[in-house]
Amino acid sequence: MRISKNEKKSLNTTLAFEQLEDRILFSADTNALIPHLDMGSNPSHQSEPATIEIITETTSTQETSSTNHEIAFVDKRIENYDALVNDILSSKNENTNLQIVLLDKDMDGLEKISEILNNTKDVNTIHIFSHSTDGVLKLGAKALTYDNIDAHADTLISWQNALTPDADILLYGCDLAQTDIGQKFIEKISQLTGSDVAASLDTSGSTQLGANWDLEYTTGAIESDTLIKANSNISWSGILNTAPTASNNTIQTQIGATYTFTAADFNFQDLDGDSFSQIQILTLPLIGGLFLSGNSILLLDTISIADINNGNFTFNPLLGILGTSFTFRVHDGTVYSDASYTMTLNLALTNTPPTAANNTVTFDEDSSYTISVADFQYSDAENNSLNQIRITTLPVNGSLTLSGVAVTLNQTIQVADIAAGNLRFTPAANANGIGYASLGFAVRDGIGFSVSSYTLTFNITPTNDLPTTANQTVSTNEDTAYSFTTADFNFSDIDGDSLSQIRINSLPANGSLTLSGVAVALNQIISAADITAGNLQFTPAANDNGVGYASFNFSVHDGTGFSLTGAAMTIDVAPANDLPTTSNQTVSTNEDTAYSFTTADFNFNDIDGDALSQIRINSLPANGSLTLSGIAVALNQIISAADITAGNLQFTPAANDNGVGYASFNFSVHDGTGFSLAGATMTIDVAPANDLPTTSNQTVSTNEDTAYSFTTADFNFNDIDGDALSQIRINSLPANGSLTLSGIAVALNQIISAADITAGNLQFTPVANDNGVGYASFNFSVHDGTGFSIAGATMTIDVVPANHLPTTANQTISTNEDTAYSFTIADFNFNDIDGDALSQIRINSLPANGSLTLSGIAVALNQIISAADITAGNLQFTPAANDNGVGYASFNFSVHDGTDFSLSSATMTIDVAPVNDLPTTANQTVNTNEGTAYSFTTADFNFNDIDGDSLSQIRINSLPANGSLTLSGVAVALNQLISAADITAGNLQFTPAINANGVGYASFNFSVHDGTGFSLADATITIDVTKLNNLPNPNNPVITNPSPETTTPEEKTKDNDTTNNKPTIKNPVSYNPQIYKNQNHTLNISDTYTVNALKISSFNFNYENEFDFNHENNSHSTRTQSYTNYQDLKIKNQFSNNVFLSALEKLEISYNAYFTQLHNHEMMLSTLKDTLTVTGLTIGLIASPWILNASTLIASLCASATIWSSVDPLPIVAKKKRASTAKSSEPDTIDALFDKK
Repeated sequence: MRISKNEKKSLNTTLAFEQLEDRILFSADTNALIPHLDMGSNPSHQSEPATIEIITETTSTQETSSTNHEIAFVDKRIENYDALVNDILSSKNENTNLQIVLLDKDMDGLEKISEILNNTKDVNTIHIFSHSTDGVLKLGAKALTYDNIDAHADTLISWQNALTPDADILLYGCDLAQTDIGQKFIEKISQLTGSDVAASLDTSGSTQLGANWDLEYTTGAIESDTLIKANSNISWSGILNTAPTASNNTIQTQIGATYTFTAADFNFQDLDGDSFSQIQILTLPLIGGLFLSGNSILLLDTISIADINNGNFTFNPLLGILGTSFTFRVHDGTVYSDASYTMTLNLALTNTPPTAANNTVTFDEDSSYTISVADFQYSDAENNSLNQIRITTLPVNGSLTLSGVAVTLNQTIQVADIAAGNLRFTPAANANGIGYASLGFAVRDGIGFSVSSYTLTFNITPTNDLPTTANQTVSTNEDTAYSFTTADFNFSDIDGDSLSQIRINSLPANGSLTLSGVAVALNQIISAADITAGNLQFTPAANDNGVGYASFNFSVHDGTGFSLTGAAMTIDVAPANDLPTTSNQTVSTNEDTAYSFTTADFNFNDIDGDALSQIRINSLPANGSLTLSGIAVALNQIISAADITAGNLQFTPAANDNGVGYASFNFSVHDGTGFSLAGATMTIDVAPANDLPTTSNQTVSTNEDTAYSFTTADFNFNDIDGDALSQIRINSLPANGSLTLSGIAVALNQIISAADITAGNLQFTPVANDNGVGYASFNFSVHDGTGFSIAGATMTIDVVPANHLPTTANQTISTNEDTAYSFTIADFNFNDIDGDALSQIRINSLPANGSLTLSGIAVALNQIISAADITAGNLQFTPAANDNGVGYASFNFSVHDGTDFSLSSATMTIDVAPVNDLPTTANQTVNTNEGTAYSFTTADFNFNDIDGDSLSQIRINSLPANGSLTLSGVAVALNQLISAADITAGNLQFTPAINANGVGYASFNFSVHDGTGFSLADATITIDVTKLNNLPNPNNPVITNPSPETTTPEEKTKDNDTTNNKPTIKNPVSYNPQIYKNQNHTLNISDTYTVNALKISSFNFNYENEFDFNHENNSHSTRTQSYTNYQDLKIKNQFSNNVFLSALEKLEISYNAYFTQLHNHEMMLSTLKDTLTVTGLTIGLIASPWILNASTLIASLCASATIWSSVDPLPIVAKKKRASTAKSSEPDTIDALFDKK
């Protein structure tokens, strides 16, 4: 149990503790684990087991106001809950003070949550991780549900004392709010706790299993984050659904007879509707054997449902034994059942097969029959109970179901299902008869089935079926009564009876329903004879009509009873047409103006609401003309409303005629069904009007680039009334040039007075350099002081052409560095308004950089260059070698159109694009000491680039013949590319072979890369390896004859050192030793000095055999003891912090195994990655996998390193097994403590 430093003030309950499982603790302060509880000298000796486990994680030693206090309750029923807890801790927000409480699966989880909250304040968020289903939240051994939440109301209300006003509760179980029941359950929790609650609508859990961690249903605004996010990298895999259940079962079988299990034997149930997946065997039967496909089943084996269904799971009893059992648990494809269950197997010495008897049961038509146990007339000589039946034949008629699912042939049905009323027979609707259907069955006494099959026959007693009817719709015309027939009432009777009468269940809201002329009353009975006689009628109200105009409800009778449900009789009343009407009308138009009629002019009226569809011309006008789309209308011609609407019907008076009642014609209107009975007169009044002036087209001429001033004579004004031109109107504007009045552009439809025209203010100006016959035109109308001319006229302007000089424009072209550019005609932007072609150019200035040449000869200032030379590619610009730049060079030029040069010149600019220059490198020699890896730097590769690019990577073109070249510890391959980043990080290393050295010891060839390309030539790196003093032979152990007596330092350092040097005792010095493993797998620590012997203060290691060092006299001793059982390796005494090394040339540690025939156990030392500091002495460790031999243990140099903390009782260093009676009389030696894996 782990408790935070704040737990004392939040948890006053007395808690019992159990000893933690053995564990190694890294980078932890064990003194902070339980800082305030007085647990006595040995808390692990509490007699009560733990009931709550609490894990507290905080982000800092001092909480701030922004820190959230959150509690996560995790139900230990969740499989691998410890992995889920780790994921929660790794995913939590850094500003969260998170407490995790584990709920034991045997406790009342709701009660325990309340105990925690009753002693806690200011909780922002409660998280609950547990199994659930819709409206059911599992909490330990109990469940909080929609059905029982009211009973726990006071408990939930008490949570408010622990929660902040804006607290949230996040419930992570599956499907908790899936339906309306579940959502009401969540809302009730919210009301009682005063919190906003979030829960899942679907499956909660691992995304790889198709679930998610989203809490989709909320009762309010949720401010808290979920503890596990959708994109979290979590290790826990599972789904938080409800665990399945089963129940104990007893099977009857016979000694010596194999029993084959079925899925039904295990009584699987799952609230989530998950399917039975497998079982796990938790205990085995004491007698007999369980087998899977003939192979013995072992403890904790699993058997799939497929194997059970295929008959592969069997039990073989032993002779002479009458009973046994085994326990199991069931799995739903996600989790196992929380409980285990017992399968009892009762064995009989001999068994007489049971019997049954044929039987017949009788029940009414259209009802189901629930088959009972007694219906099978079971009998057994040994008085064994009926265990199950097997369906040997299925009924031909009707359906046989078990819990609503169709029974299959040879299906076995448990007697419990029969007793529960789950086995039913249902005849087809309205079917009946003696011997209607039957099924065949065999009975089982728990040991075997009956020898014979028996028949259960179903007699179905017929019953009267009430008649039925259906809704009906009938139609009649407006103002017409409808007489009903018997067929209108859709009478149907499965027994073949005839309609005898109907009952009127409701009356129509519109019209009248009568029987022989008398209004029908509500619930009145009407005989079929009256209906057949036509006495039952419906009459709509006068002039009323409509679809669904009226309806009434009725029931039918078959002579025995009325139909259970009524039906609706709907009456549609079709409308009848009323002819339209019209009236006289007068319209007006002006002299010489046509009048277009509208439909409103014809005064159409229709009582039925119909629209005007057409008119008929009954007489023609005496004056003027009546036309339809420009064609004279004929007498009695029909004209559609669409033509009238389109304005196609017009009256035009004779030219200059006018007068009141000038003309008239007679017409009739039509509503789509018929014409009006009476026609009407259309009268046209024509008002007198002025005669408008006329004009005609005109053409005027002007020279190119010369404005034209109009006169009034240009507009060809004429007026029959002798009026003078007063103004003109511009009806369209010229497409070319500009029309101006007093220098301002004329607008479309602008009015221009005759006075302005006379003053010369109306002018046309062609576009500069434009010309042509019919160059421009505009349309105009003339005005006589009263009105404009009806028709406009066109004023055309011819512009006489003149010659123009060409033009050009600045240009920029591009070429690559060191590449000549050949000019084209298009480069000089030649333009000539007259359409002339470029004939030549003149060079007005020369480029300052590079060279401009014509056919290879430098161009001179003011030199003329023909268009032919340019087209031939003879005019070129060449930049200076390796020069480049934007706007690198330019020259000035003029263009010629065959007549003259352009007035202004232009500038030709040449951009020269840089081209990458490949990098270069040079040979290099680096140096390292013997036995020392060399880490390359980017400077070692002599990278040079004229463009100033940086080294991006190198390529290894050859490999060294000696030593090893590695990248991040992996051997480099030929032609491998190595990034500059890896080199900078020190990942590229060369390591000489052990004890190898020499000038030019190894070399390899490489190329460099500037981010664009590799150097053309490669270079060689040579590695010189400096020889060091030869180390002693590691095969000769320091301790050659260990004994309980003291061994002198001189004896311990004897070896076959080829230099024959003897160690001398010197004053202690600090230095950086090298730790490495040589080829015979011993551990070596060395440097270049001859130094003092090892001194270790109070180092003890005990494992039934003891290895002691005495720092006073530099001696060691061992004591060997026998051992016979499995033990854990433990550190006898905590290592002293004053371990130091005075000086050291070499330390060989080897310790022979007591029992070399025993197998090895792996021990990973990968945690020792960091350098260890011992009294100021830095020791660099090379971390890698090692093998610890069966009976050996390393005397660690890092005993006092800061990465270790003490754990009560002691940290476990390693666990191993050995023979039960192993003994050795050999003294302890140190040979091959480690083997490199």
